[in-house]
Amino acid sequence: MELQEQKHKYLKSLLITLAGIIFIAGTGFGVWWWQNGELQKQQSDSDTRIAAMQKQIDDLKKEQTTTTTTKPAQSTANTNPSGSATEGSSLPTIVGACTNTSIASIQTRLPGSPSSMGMSVNYDNGGYQVSYDNPASIQDWQKSDQVKMCLVSIPTNCPAGDNRGKVYKTTNLKTNEVWEAPDASHSCGGA
Repeated sequence: MELQEQKHKYLKSLLITLAGIIFIAGTGFGVWWWQNGELQKQQSDSDTRIAAMQKQIDDLKKEQTTTTTTKPAQSTANTNPSGSATEGSSLPTIVGACTNTSIASIQTRLPGSPSSMGMSVNYDNGGYQVSYDNPASIQDWQKSDQVKMCLVSIPTNCPAGDNRGKVYKTTNLKTNEVWEAPDASHSCGGA
């Protein structure tokens, strides 16, 4: 009888050990299966995002190409032999591009406020620049001064239809003073 009890204890502990091994292996396999599924889902999400970004890049390239090829037809400005736009041109749309225009008006940023609250300039080509201070570089600027306006940067990841935040570097051709400022008090997506 004692031998049978020992066999029974041995088989019982063997079964418990096997059950533990099967449980651990099953749990490990389940975790691996779940992680593999999550990785595949993340890979799929990444592929979708990459495809969407590539489409945005392609659309921007098409837009830039369309803008570049149609700009002369849209602009009523004359061009000089070097190909740069002259007086009355529209705003540059490509970073690094420049256009000549003149100052339409210079005023404080907020109507009726002191110049220490900021200044803004309107240009004859529809351009606008604004600053929260009174930069020394524009203190001698006057209405009708000829300027060269160059697009320095265009914000990215803007909400649809919010085109604020382009930065222009404008050189007054009379005073040779340069002012770099955005076209709005807040960049796209801001207040």
